[in-house]
Amino acid sequence: AYGKDNDIEDHRLLGIAMRILHDNALLHPKQIEGVLPDSDLHNQVERISITPITLSLEEVSKLWGTFQTQYRISAAYQVSVVLIESAQAVKAPLPVLSRGEPNLNNGRDSGIAIQPDLTSSFPTLETLQTPNQQPSLRLGENLTLRGHHLDSEETIVVEFRHPRLSQAIQLTPKPGATATTLEVELPVDGNQWLAGFYTVTVGVKRNGKQQVTNALSFSLAPKIEEMTISTATGNQQQLTLTCNPPVWLGKPDNSSVILGQQVGFLLSDRELLPLSEFLPSVTTTSSDPSPDQKTNSLVFDITGIAAGDYWVRLRVDGVDSLLVNRTVTPPVFYSTEKLTVSG
Repeated sequence: AYGKDNDIEDHRLLGIAMRILHDNALLHPKQIEGVLPDSDLHNQVERISITPITLSLEEVSKLWGTFQTQYRISAAYQVSVVLIESAQAVKAPLPVLSRGEPNLNNGRDSGIAIQPDLTSSFPTLETLQTPNQQPSLRLGENLTLRGHHLDSEETIVVEFRHPRLSQAIQLTPKPGATATTLEVELPVDGNQWLAGFYTVTVGVKRNGKQQVTNALSFSLAPKIEEMTISTATGNQQQLTLTCNPPVWLGKPDNSSVILGQQVGFLLSDRELLPLSEFLPSVTTTSSDPSPDQKTNSLVFDITGIAAGDYWVRLRVDGVDSLLVNRTVTPPVFYSTEKLTVSG
């Protein structure tokens, strides 16, 4: 507001301006046309509104600093944005003839699908549950899959994928499956399987269409079945263990580099690697393991380990064999995971 050097004139001028804006909070199209006769702004659907706003002292100071002049008494207003309509021609879509697949009996459309709640209409996996809340699953145990829309018009297929296997392993759920819960039992025979991390999906057929759920991950733990200690040449003590499922390990000819899965034997505070001379020979560089490159027998050098009892674990691709028995209360260690080293 600009007046004479007298502040009273400034206040009067500002008051008149504020009164005018208060009386004209909404600009009528005729008012806009009178000021801007050559514009089509008055034809817009949206009306221009003028609303007073409050600015902080810092904001007012910055504003007058931009003007590069002495501060004067001020009032701030917000003017709404005008919706500008395009003058270009628009494309008009064709009318809808049918919604969904036509009914083969009467030729009519199937109509829209109605979902009475916020649940997705697609088959979805939400959680995976291992027995007794174990951190990992083992062969021969049941995996419970929970979600929604898991029912199918045909046989349900549960697919397991491992990053080291090119082909998915397919299983069918146990009897008693519902639309929200499936239970699948992993076979005891581990020839098809590898320890490590898997992703699981469920394939169903609904309304004549094949659908696949989202993927969830779980870990398959190796199981130590037997451990024996023997003395080799030079008083070297060797530990031989058998495990399930077999591990994919191999040694190329004339090389000490071990190919395949990452395997370690955790004994006390040590991690032992399998002896390469007892591993099967690798004749191919293919990333997909062949049956002759798998072994369920591993040999480790335990020379120098002090006599005593040790709780041990077999680690394959970052997944440890289960050490804690959660089927009893309170939990205890599995006796099969105990190794006795004699002096």
